[in-house]
Amino acid sequence: MHSRFGHSLGVMHTAALLYDSIVRNARDVLRAELGYDEAGFPRNRQLVRLAALLHDAGHSPFSHASEELFPDQDNGEGKYAHEQYSAAIVRGPLRQAVEDHKLNQGNYVLRLMMSLP
Repeated sequence: MHSRFGHSLGVMHTAALLYDSIVRNARDVLRAELGYDEAGFPRNRQLVRLAALLHDAGHSPFSHASEELFPDQDNGEGKYAHEQYSAAIVRGPLRQAVEDHKLNQGNYVLRLMMSLP
C-alpha cells in the first residue's frame, strides 16, 4: 500500500538515517564548521525529520497529474510546482510556530531550511 502519508513517513525515516550517518561520520566537522553543540545534534535531527515529513505538504489530490492545473508563475517560468506550495506552507502558516520555538533560537539548520527556494 502506498499513500502520501506513508510516503512522507518513509522519507522522514530515511532522512533521519542519513542525518544519523552524517553525524556519526562528521561530528567534528559539524562542530568546527557549523558550530554544533551537544544540544544541537538531537534538535537538528528533529528539524530534519520535520522537514522530511512536510516535504509534500503542498501536493494536490491525484499527485503530479493535477499539477498541470496549477496557475502560471508571474515570472514566466511555467506553472507552480507542489514543492513551491510545500515551501509556502512551511514559510507561511507554520513559520512563526517553528522559528519562535525557544529551542530554535540561533539554529543554523533552521535558518538554512527556511532560506531554501
